[in-house]
Amino acid sequence: MENKPLEKLALRETEKPSVKISCPACDSPVKASDLNINDKIAKCSSCDSVFSFEQEVQQLLTLSPAKQEVAKPTGVDLYHFHDDLEISLEQPLSPLDVILATFSAIFFILFVLIYFLKGDFFWGMPISVITGAYGFYQLANRHKHFIYIDVTDRFLNVKWRPKKFHHDISIPTQELTQVYVKFSSTSNQATLYGILDTPEGQQHAKLLPEISGLTKARYLEQEIERHLGIVDEVVPEETR
Repeated sequence: MENKPLEKLALRETEKPSVKISCPACDSPVKASDLNINDKIAKCSSCDSVFSFEQEVQQLLTLSPAKQEVAKPTGVDLYHFHDDLEISLEQPLSPLDVILATFSAIFFILFVLIYFLKGDFFWGMPISVITGAYGFYQLANRHKHFIYIDVTDRFLNVKWRPKKFHHDISIPTQELTQVYVKFSSTSNQATLYGILDTPEGQQHAKLLPEISGLTKARYLEQEIERHLGIVDEVVPEETR
């Protein structure tokens, strides 16, 4: 993974949308002083042609406001290998982790108490030891639990290791037309979605759930779109 100093979380504003007016008769650029903004009429100082530039103004008004560029947050690593992009990030603490740790502790304590009260060995003892040890082992090794995103010229692959009941995802990149983020302020978690143009029609596919924080999700969206050359557009479903 790329080895760079940790960057401070920050948002850098990108270039604002703009248009330049050219004469349709001679293709010369038209100076701002020759534009009548109120009437949307321009005069070319090169060939004296008079024309309307209302269509260009409408295009400018319909351009989506530029998103802010997101600096690389901590906990995310990027690696470029040939034409592939590899991203890794730590898995967030999931409800499964909490449930496993809680029940492991309860079962362990319960079976140990029963063992001492009965005064002899019983079949639940090894189960309690194994369950408790497994739960504590998973919590102690959470720093080794990662999500891997691999973007090639053919597929976008998402893998959880360990899986924790998450399925590996493989999306054809030629069908991926847009990436966007939904954020829940209640859980402080975001979900990364992709818009796919398939033979059956347009589909919205969940690429990655349970992303801790909106900044991290925005960064993943930004880097995936940048690598695939996707021009970011406003999606009605996304969190703005």
